[in-house]
Amino acid sequence: MVRRPPLQTLLGRFGADAVPYVVRVVTARPGRTAHVLLPIEGSEITVHMVRWLLSRSLGATAKQWFARHIDTAAPDVIAAALTGSTTERSHGERVLRALAERGHRDTVLTATRRLGPAVQAAVTAVLDADPLLELPSRVPELPSWANPALLPPVLLTGTGHALPADAARNVCIMLALSRPGDRYPGVDLIRGVVDARSLAVFGWGLFERWQQAGFPDKQAWVLTAQGIVGDDDTVRRLTPLMRSWPLQSAHRRAAAGLEVLAAIGTDAALTQLHAIAVGLRFPALRKKADALVEQVADDLDLTSDQLADRLIPTLGLDPDGTTTFDYGDRGFVLSLDERLRPTLVDTTGRHVTRLPRPTEDDAPSAADEFARYTTLRKDLPTIADTQIRRLEQAMLTGRSWSMGEVRARLVAHPLMWQLCRRLVWAHLDEHQAAQRLFRFSDARTPVGADGADVRIDDTAIVSIPHPLHLPGGPDPWTAVFDNLGIAQPFEQLRRRTFLLFTPEELGTILTRYEGLTVPTSALLTLTRFGWQREEPQDAGAQIAMEKPIGDSHVGVIRVSPGFNAANAMQWKEQTIVHVYAAALGDGALLDHVAASEIARDLATLE
Repeated sequence: MVRRPPLQTLLGRFGADAVPYVVRVVTARPGRTAHVLLPIEGSEITVHMVRWLLSRSLGATAKQWFARHIDTAAPDVIAAALTGSTTERSHGERVLRALAERGHRDTVLTATRRLGPAVQAAVTAVLDADPLLELPSRVPELPSWANPALLPPVLLTGTGHALPADAARNVCIMLALSRPGDRYPGVDLIRGVVDARSLAVFGWGLFERWQQAGFPDKQAWVLTAQGIVGDDDTVRRLTPLMRSWPLQSAHRRAAAGLEVLAAIGTDAALTQLHAIAVGLRFPALRKKADALVEQVADDLDLTSDQLADRLIPTLGLDPDGTTTFDYGDRGFVLSLDERLRPTLVDTTGRHVTRLPRPTEDDAPSAADEFARYTTLRKDLPTIADTQIRRLEQAMLTGRSWSMGEVRARLVAHPLMWQLCRRLVWAHLDEHQAAQRLFRFSDARTPVGADGADVRIDDTAIVSIPHPLHLPGGPDPWTAVFDNLGIAQPFEQLRRRTFLLFTPEELGTILTRYEGLTVPTSALLTLTRFGWQREEPQDAGAQIAMEKPIGDSHVGVIRVSPGFNAANAMQWKEQTIVHVYAAALGDGALLDHVAASEIARDLATLE
């Protein structure tokens, strides 16, 4: 039986009486619940739909809503386009034109007739206006460093001819007129007639000039422009800079960079955005990246984890996770180990450390093969780290998939296959408990510890079980993996565990570390397990590290002399003063896996 979301259930049961509450809840966080408002009409809802129609994440819902309610909503849309601030009127005018393009022009004009000749004339003028003529009172001036003569050429599609300098200058001005989610209409016309790759190179050349000028705020549109003209190469170049900007107190620029990745929207861009969402150590930026990932997932009606499963690049590898670099008379086969680290073997079976540069004796295509290898080596470490961490996190949080999802998104993927085949999986029962354990054979089919086939339907729910949740313990499977020579991408079977049921039992283990003096670097290493330094106090002092223990508790390590927010290594050693688990609510139950992981983290300090 399909179960309706609670808000829809409230509307179905209480009707109009539930509307104010439902509207308040949905509009506070519309990401996954905006569709609940589809059957509701009224001026208050129209205001939200006008705001959402042109947004990336909520536009689809708003379009559906207007298709249902345009007759009653039209007067409110007209009011939005003719009143309010300049910015509000501009947005309202764009909404009117967007509705007209979707077939609602006659309905809108019919509504104006009831509002008088002046309103009818004003709305008709808005609908008939050429959007290319919508210019601010003052057109932006380009700085000297943005001289098109100093930038790479923009090539016309099919001809290879470059745009003249004046036309290239106009491209820059159009980009300067654009805003996140609101690009000047002329940009789309340009993109339709020029080579996309050359436009991306032109945009990056503009970015490099902005960078050399010291990133002046007045020309911050240059960064936004990368989201309009950028491609996967832009992503590769921009992402390392974005990760460094917070360290240079450029958080706003880094936040704008996240918007750029979302706007580029390719698999490579979204992969990097997701990696930042799960791995960046700056909470505000990580939260923003996570919100952008959620928006994209909402557009596709997926969870962020499901979206991430679809964004894993293949890097051009063959289905078995290998690839051959063909130099003509010689070749090199690349394969991956349990941590997705590459190894190379030449045609004689000899291992080589790195792919050699092509020589004059090699085929002309060898240069392209070497470039492909260089790109793969750059991209692979980040992807490997992200995907291994995702699977380990899935084990820790109890994430589950349908078997069909695992087969299609993970086992069939050339990179993820290398990881999935090295883990123990569990077929879950209706209570989410492991009822049957299996691994994937070389034929990519599930088999038991005895090597016999295990039948699991695509609809079955499966997970990567934590060793605490392995029926019979990890030893039988450890023996299987040892006999087969299977190394794991992260500790699963040999993971150190602590069977703890109460905060008091956890506290007994944690207090053993009180009074211990450890290198500051050792404490900072805990960040890779999810520990974070507390918010800075006076003079930037930080005397505690914290980590969530499931949804119910938080682990706390208090140290002396503590960290300096600007220089964490100011003191080389720290003494652990107090270690404890704090409950986040009355009667909160301890998460056994999370508690075991906290104890495991602290054990690394011994």
